[in-house]
Amino acid sequence: MPVRTPSNRGGNTIGWFASYKMRRSIAYESLLECDYLYLLEFADEVAAFEEQPLTIIFQHAGRTHRYTPDFGVSQGGRELLVEC
Repeated sequence: MPVRTPSNRGGNTIGWFASYKMRRSIAYESLLECDYLYLLEFADEVAAFEEQPLTIIFQHAGRTHRYTPDFGVSQGGRELLVEC
């Protein structure tokens, strides 16, 4: 399940993609993410996917930053993090 709630900061197009493969609706934050969900849904080699799978906390230039990738994808026995 997502670690954060999708938002339309900056005027993005947000919505829900009804996934038969995942048996639930998947949130997206842009039209590009929505298009990518169609690819994931119909790609035979993709076993599973989820939106906003984790948040990475890191230090850079003396400051703490947070980064949440768009999708986590299980494909061909590998776990991938994807940013659209």
